[in-house]
Amino acid sequence: MVMVVDAEPERLEPLRALLLDRGYEVETAPNGAEALGRALARPPDLLITDLLPPALRGFELLRRWKADPSLRAVPVLVLTSACRDPEAEALILRLGADAVVRRPAEPGTVLEAAHGLLQRSRPDAAPAPGGPPTLAGDDLALLVARRWAAAETAREELERARAEREARLRAIIDAEPECVKLLARDGSLLEMNPAGLRMIEAASFDEVRHRNLYPLVAEPYRAAFRSLTERAFAGESGTLEFEIVGLKGGRRWLETRVVPLRDAAGRIDAALGITRDITDRKGAEVALRESEARYRTLFESAADPVLVVDSDGRLTDANSAACRAFGYERSELIGRPAADLVVPEEVPRIAPEMARLRAGEVVRSEWRCRPGTGRCSSGKDTPPSCLTAGPSGSSGT
Repeated sequence: MVMVVDAEPERLEPLRALLLDRGYEVETAPNGAEALGRALARPPDLLITDLLPPALRGFELLRRWKADPSLRAVPVLVLTSACRDPEAEALILRLGADAVVRRPAEPGTVLEAAHGLLQRSRPDAAPAPGGPPTLAGDDLALLVARRWAAAETAREELERARAEREARLRAIIDAEPECVKLLARDGSLLEMNPAGLRMIEAASFDEVRHRNLYPLVAEPYRAAFRSLTERAFAGESGTLEFEIVGLKGGRRWLETRVVPLRDAAGRIDAALGITRDITDRKGAEVALRESEARYRTLFESAADPVLVVDSDGRLTDANSAACRAFGYERSELIGRPAADLVVPEEVPRIAPEMARLRAGEVVRSEWRCRPGTGRCSSGKDTPPSCLTAGPSGSSGT
């Protein structure tokens, strides 16, 4: 009995039909783990396998096959398109294969290799190979040969197209200015592009491959980062701003978005994170807060009344001196039209003065307050005011 292992039906079925047509008993398995289980229950006379069957990779299948006393003597024929030079073929043979056939291969080549291995191990179990199918052969053999050739050609084209797509995707990821990384469930690093390596101050990916990233996250944010990763493996996505300490001690602020990455079967096998450096933004925010604090200190400590007016002529802020001068609480002044604070005769002046302020001019002028508002008086004793334009409106003292 010949056992054939291949995850691709378009390759598995033509090979199965070819062997059946030549008189062999055939059992098939879609992956290495299933093949090993069936072989232990009923050892075959020959194993034909691809190098990359899912569930148990070809090299691991070879190792376990040759390590088992009941299977050690069963020859293994490896069919692979990954073997491109004599050194690679020699490595496969050292790992336990008895013969290697490079794909794409003619059906007769595979039959000849299989027959030769069976002749050495079980002469009684090996029917005559019959040679490669030709036009003089039966229709079934010819049909199998054609399907074989078509499957191999299609496979080669698919592998070539996939390699090209992967190369393009890798080039895009490597050129991406933001960090692209894949994390395992425990937080260890599976993949990271050059931008990410620069962020964590790693010279190469080999320096941090499979390294746990949690210790690089600053302690106040470590639990939140761990939680975000664990949520991705639960099917959720999320964002986080956090600080890291690089491998060389440099500190950076980062913003990351993490989503689950699923395999072809829909299982979550990694957390995909897209991360950008927000250190400059965080620095600007701190500088802005400090500037605002200084402005508020100066604003409140000014001995003269200071009012802030928006482009519509409404008050948006007033210092304590202004509140005392006009006799209002700050909450009563905010939102009030500036026209409420001057006598009616002064109101027509407001629009042209505001236009000058919006144009960026610095305007110095005298105004008379409305009679009866606070302690501000009308007449010539009213002190002059200096008005200036600003991003959020105009201020006056």
